[in-house]
This record gives sequence, structure tokens and C-alpha cells, in this order.
Amino acid sequence: MAQENKAGSLPVEELLQLRRRLAELEVLDSARREVEKELRLERDRAQKYLNIVAAIILVLDRKAKVVLVNKKGCEILGYDELDILGKSWIDCFIPERIRGEVREAFRKLLDQEGEPPDFFENAILNASGEERTISWHNTILKDEQGRVVGTLSSGDDVTEQRLALEALAESEAKLRSVFLVAPIGLGTTSSDRIFIEVNDRFCEMSGYRRDEVIGKCASILYADQEEFRRVGIERKRQLAKEGIARLETKLRRADGKIIDVLLNFSSLSSDPLSNDIFTLLDITDAKRIRERLEKLNSLFLSLGTDVIENIQIILYGAKEVLEAPFSAFTKFGRGGARSLSVPGTSQGFGAEGDAGAHACYTLVEQNAREPITGSDLQATEFVKTDPILSKYPFQSYLCYPVVLEGRTMGCLSIFDYKNREFSRDDIEVAGRLAQALSIEQERLDREEALRDFIDIASHELRHPITIIKGYAISLRELWGAMDWAKREELLEAIELGTDRLNRLALELLDVSRIVRGSFPVNKEEILLIPLLEYAVSRFIEKEVSDRCNMIIKREVGSVNADPNRLLDLIHILVDNASRYSPPDSSIDVVVDRDGRQVTVSVLDRGVGVPDAYRDKIFERFFQLEEAIHHSKSGMGIGLFIAKEIVEAHGGRIWCDGRKGGGSAFCFNLPL
Repeated sequence: MAQENKAGSLPVEELLQLRRRLAELEVLDSARREVEKELRLERDRAQKYLNIVAAIILVLDRKAKVVLVNKKGCEILGYDELDILGKSWIDCFIPERIRGEVREAFRKLLDQEGEPPDFFENAILNASGEERTISWHNTILKDEQGRVVGTLSSGDDVTEQRLALEALAESEAKLRSVFLVAPIGLGTTSSDRIFIEVNDRFCEMSGYRRDEVIGKCASILYADQEEFRRVGIERKRQLAKEGIARLETKLRRADGKIIDVLLNFSSLSSDPLSNDIFTLLDITDAKRIRERLEKLNSLFLSLGTDVIENIQIILYGAKEVLEAPFSAFTKFGRGGARSLSVPGTSQGFGAEGDAGAHACYTLVEQNAREPITGSDLQATEFVKTDPILSKYPFQSYLCYPVVLEGRTMGCLSIFDYKNREFSRDDIEVAGRLAQALSIEQERLDREEALRDFIDIASHELRHPITIIKGYAISLRELWGAMDWAKREELLEAIELGTDRLNRLALELLDVSRIVRGSFPVNKEEILLIPLLEYAVSRFIEKEVSDRCNMIIKREVGSVNADPNRLLDLIHILVDNASRYSPPDSSIDVVVDRDGRQVTVSVLDRGVGVPDAYRDKIFERFFQLEEAIHHSKSGMGIGLFIAKEIVEAHGGRIWCDGRKGGGSAFCFNLPL
């Protein structure tokens, strides 16, 4: 043991050793600081590298707590780094529904159970609660003794990719579904025209099952090999020129039936030898409709000026276009029913018969607008009553109403010997033909009305002319033998005949003005009651005023009207009442006021007007009696003029039946 010096200090040798030891420690401390500095620099460099990596870098310890996370990981998670470090990865950043699954996978990775997968996908939760799908590559971390201390993981955010893949898969599934159930035939073929795939509609149209055509040549569908070659050549030419091909052809179904189809081809790539996709559309019905329309257009263009001939052309067209053995146009009028049919007489409409005996009368009776069809006609009661069914053994028919001026006045009937179900297209064609018949019937009605008018007008004009001429001859030849009283009687008769002739001429002139739209009405404030009394008094020469009663229910006062036109109006209505009522019956002119309008009614005890004609009697030239049975004076234009006068004053005119018999012609005027 070294000895101490007198001052109690350490031996020199020990002191030197201590100094050397201190120097070594200083060197070691300096070296340690340098190493720590280098380590910090290395760590910072490593962190920078980690931060610029485009993937998540994540280090977890054995308890699955976050030891390290890079900038990309913070961005995806939506947290700052300090908010992530030290947190349980599974409890804080994994959706609850899969935490058990992820925890088990983490345990197996730490325990090195089995071969870990190269990639593992799972969802993570970010700060906003949104799930992101991450594809991980995991590896274990070990210490110097080889013990597992944690995991190192790199992860890529594949959320958008997975969503895109899911959308693509869903889209492919939908496209596949659409392909299979599309309402048109769809399929693909190889460059040598072998079927690769076809859809349900294709199978339905062709009559083949899918397994019967896939892998087979398309030639099995064509009517003949020549058509197969023609379509192939034309398809190739159009595809090379325009990239698509469109052709009409005929195909043979599995049951042997030939159908018209429209084929569309398109290459699946720019290579002309690549596979094709095609569409197949059955145009058999469309082609038949097109041919029918062409026939109808040709039919309508062939119509001429002869109405009866035109109706026959329409009926022949109905027979041909609808492929039926018989067609007829039956119209119903005052005298019953009349028919024109093909095949049948070429002399026009047949004689009138009982309207109710016809099978189609229900359309007219109900004023129907919709057509009716029927089958098993031979088992119906109409076999005995209907003029057509009693003559021909037809089994089915289509009846389409012919409407004229808002009223069903007849019908177009199509008959067939077999029980036939008429298609919607058949009914549509019949509707067009019924419209054509309506137009021709309107022309026929106008022609007949004009002929009737000419006959009636000739009669009406001849009557006063005959009177004037007869009395004039009598005056010339017997002037000297007559006394003044007789001469005045004849001259007065001539004057009355001249007045009647003048009134007929004025009525014709008024009709002409109405048709041209130049019917003059000059309104002024007038007292209505005195005007009506004066109008009635003008019928003295007809001995009507003695049986014409004025009944005023409420005082009226003045109206803004044309006095001359109102005189004409009352003259027409009272004259009409006198001509169609018994000579000893009364005619009542009733005036009543209702608020801001006055109503004038002319009431008679005549034969009345049937309900079906209460609107038509105001039409030009219309008369309840036909010209051949014309027994009452008048040309059928008076009520037409009356209607125009009332409407020109802003009023309305109508005809009602009268209790106890007769008619009530009423009009109202604004006050």
C-alpha cells in the first residue's frame, strides 16, 4: 500500500493514473457526442427519406403501438405525427368491425406462424371517420438477440383503385345483364362469322337455344347460302368503308318461318379481322306496316271527283290492305241504314233497311269513338238480322266508327271467314280508312244538300213567279172585263208574290255574305218589346198575328242590336213556327230577363224536332224533309241565317222540345 505524504495527499502515481483516466473519459465523451450527433443526423436523413416516400411507412411495437409513421401516413390518417405516435394502431385506426381480424393477423405475424402473405389489405379510419383501403407489405423487426420487437409496414392507399374495380365489375355485370335481356337481338361473331355469344332476345327471334348457335356458323340462320354470301360481302365492304354495316335481309327461324330483319355490324377493334358485335331487329311487322302505308298512300292519291267511286276505292283498299274477303260502309240516317260493300253492287248504296238489324248499330246508337271486334259471329243473333251476316258465313269482324261533325253516323266493317284476332296495326289502318270515308261522306252530304237546295230553291222561286205570271196574264187578257175590286185583288197577289220573291233573293244574298264573312250588322240602342210587337204585326198577310201571343215575363228595356236584323230573326222564327204547326194552333213569343241577358222563345205546337237533329237544323240547306218529299215552303236557309244573326250579337240560339208537343226556338242576347 502506497504511503501518503505529510499533507495527506494521494501518491503521485495514483494521481497520474487518475488524470489519465479523466483524459480517457473526456475522449470517450467527445466520441459519444459525435456518435449521437451522427445518429441524429442519420435519423433526420432517414425521416426525410421516409417523408418523401409515396407510401405509408409504419412501425409498430409488440403491443401494436405506433413507434414511427411518415408524412404520407399522417396525410392519409389526417392527424399530426404527435397525435399518432404511442397510440394503439388497432384500437384507434382500424374500423371496429374488423379489429378482431386485424389483431389476429398481427399476432400471427409476430409469432411467425406460417408464411406471411406478400400483401395484406384492410380498411383504416382517418380523422373524419372515412374508411380508406390500404394494401400493406409487412415485415418483422428483431433486436440484436434475434427477438421480435415489432413490425415494419409499407402501405399504398388503393381506395380509388378498389372503387374503380368494383364499379367496373358492377358495370360489366350490368352490361352482361343488359346484353342478355336487351329488347333487340345482340351477339358477337368471330372474323369467320362463327357465333361467340348471343342474348335471350336473339334466341327468341331465331327460335334457337344459346347452346345451339354458339360455336356454329351464322349460315344456319339464312334463308339460303346465296343470301349468306351476299350479306357477308356487303358487310365487309361497309365495315371497311365506314366502320359499321347496316343491312336488311331475311332469316330462317328454327321452325322454318322466314322473317325480315335489320342487321347492324360493328368491329370490336380497328383490325378488320377482329370479332364483330351485331344487333338483330325483327322488322317483319314494320315492313308490313310500311308496305301498308305505301298502299294507303297510293289509294288516297287515286281518289278522284266521284264520291261514290271514291268510297268504293276505299273499301277495295280496306279489303286488300287488311287482307280480308269483304268490307262494307254502312251509314245510318233518318230513314234507316244503307250499305255499300265490296264485293257488291257498283250502283252505290243499297236500299234503306232497319238500323237495329246491323251488328255495328251499337256504335252509332252509343255515338262511340272506339272500334269493336267480334268473333264466332255465326253463333250470334245477327246471323238472322244483319244483311251481310245473313248472306255470308263470316266468323269475325272489325267495325270502326265513321264520325262526321262530332257524331258517329256510320261504320267501316271488315269481315273474315275465319276467327281472326285483329291486330293493333289492323285497327289503326281501319281508323285511317274510316277517316277517309268520313271525308267522302261529308262531300257526299254537301253534294246531296246542294242538289236538294237547288231542287227546293227552284220550287220556291217558281211558285211566286208562277203566281205573278198567272195574275199578270189574267190582268192583260181580262182587264176590261174586271171591276176595280178584282183588279186590286190580283195586283195585291202580284205584290205579295213579288215580296216573297224579293225575300228569297235577300235570304240567298245573306247566305252568300255569311259564307264570305261579310255579313253586316249595325248595332244601336233600341227598345226590344216594341220591336218584337212590330215584327209580329208584319205577319197579318199570313193571318199569323191573330194566333201569335206576346208574353212578357219581365220588363227588358233597351238592347244594343241591329233592328233590321232582329226583325229578320223574328220573322224567320215565327214563319218557321207557322209553317210547321197546325193552322188553328197558337204561337207564343215569350220574353224573359235573367240577370244581364234577355231570352226570347218562339213556341209552337208543331211536329217537333227529333233530338238528333236539333243542332243540324241550324246548318245551311238542312231540312227535316228530303227534297223529294218537300211539302213545306222554305229553302232550308232561314235557321242558318237566324243562327248567324244571334251569334253576331253575342248570343246563342237553340231548339228544345215542348211539353205537350211542339218546339221551342230560343235565343238570348246580352243587355
